[in-house]
Amino acid sequence: MDKPRVSLFTARAGGPYQWGRDMLAELPRWGIEATHIASYNGYAASLLRTDADLVHTTIPIPFKLWRKPTLLTVQGDYTEEHNFLQRYYPMMVANADAITTSSQHVKDKIPLPATATVIPNPIFPDRFKATEHGTREKLNLVTVMNFYFKDKVRGLVDLFSALEKSELTNFRCIVVGDGPYKYAIEAHALRTGLDIIFSGMLEDVGLVLSNSDIFVYYTHQDSFPNTITEAMASKLPVVINNFGSIGEIVEHGHDGLVADNPEQFAEALRSLFARAEYRRELGENARASVVRKFNWRVVISHFLQIYGRLLGREKEKIWTRN
Repeated sequence: MDKPRVSLFTARAGGPYQWGRDMLAELPRWGIEATHIASYNGYAASLLRTDADLVHTTIPIPFKLWRKPTLLTVQGDYTEEHNFLQRYYPMMVANADAITTSSQHVKDKIPLPATATVIPNPIFPDRFKATEHGTREKLNLVTVMNFYFKDKVRGLVDLFSALEKSELTNFRCIVVGDGPYKYAIEAHALRTGLDIIFSGMLEDVGLVLSNSDIFVYYTHQDSFPNTITEAMASKLPVVINNFGSIGEIVEHGHDGLVADNPEQFAEALRSLFARAEYRRELGENARASVVRKFNWRVVISHFLQIYGRLLGREKEKIWTRN
């Protein structure tokens, strides 16, 4: 039986790009030949011709000269994006043979058709080393931020406010990430007097996660931030604000703490600082949740079902993991 061939189209960087690389690594395990296209030259060439049996894309492809079944995966709220591709998403949504999205929140907010399937963004949990919780004189907090989006960075102001309201002093907070808004936030952080370090971009975020005690995250613009599930995979208790699809990722009090405002955020931090065992318990539950719900080994099956339907091979046992 011939192996199905899939072309994966993603952006050239960021979370969607990493999603494409991960999908490229996982699909061959199930007997599928895959190519990853993430360049302008690749986009242009593929509009004219593709040897794939199916196209799976995270970017809109409104114009093409081939007739292949197309699966569109919407990973965020494209109505908030400000680039030349934004205008093409409605046409792509109308023409795609199937649509998936990373969260019910995104599906409802855009909104997407009722037939769109919610499939969360997965990660490989085994890539992340678990932290070791214990009683320490000074705790390490960590957050990861994309400094290219103003509303995301605005969340850091609220995070620093929560840290001030907590009145805790025995911590150091590492902020990972880079972008044009970084310098203004660095100046703001300096004025708070808090022990905050801006590391810039790091090649291996997992190394910082595994050497931290608590993951903190405050945002006003996000859909399904993988940085949260990566922290959970590292057995870190996460403290986050209630925004977007957060409720679809974290169960408050079980595998993390969700706050509605900086005051609640501060209270959550105080509870974690007071008890190492509580940090360990939430971290263990967080890792288990990721393995169960946000693991590529689990999530891939949902995509494979759609592949089979679009290829007319849903009744064949074509997916055999190697």
